[in-house]
Order: sequence, then structure tokens, then C-alpha cells
Amino acid sequence: MLHPLPTGALALAQEPLAPSVEMGYWYFFCFLTERGQMGLTRNREDLARGVWQRNSPEWHVTDAEFAQAAQL
Repeated sequence: MLHPLPTGALALAQEPLAPSVEMGYWYFFCFLTERGQMGLTRNREDLARGVWQRNSPEWHVTDAEFAQAAQL
């Protein structure tokens, strides 16, 4: 038996979540959906920093180094 979605559930699903939550789905959302494009636009630096920290957890950089890398 199918259960109906709560009122407003589909509209809510169109809004980006916090970057820490979006991280697990970053490739799908950021490159394949309008919702991801909104999140990428709104939270570009937070997402970039999260990907950096997740992929290189032992590579600690200062805010200035991070900003410089973003310019490359």
C-alpha cells in the first residue's frame, strides 16, 4: 500500500540542506540537479572546504591558503 507524502514534502525536498548533509550526495546533486546547482551557488565555499577536508583530512591549510587555492 502506498502512503501519501506529507503536505509540502516535495517543495521542501527542492531546498538545499546544510553542506555537511549534502556532502554525501555532492556529485549527484551538484552536477545533475537544479537543487544541487542552487546549493552550490549558495554554499560554494563551504562545499569546497568540505570536499577538501573529506578528501585530504591530514592536509591542514590556513584560510589564506584555502582562499589562494580557490583562485587557481
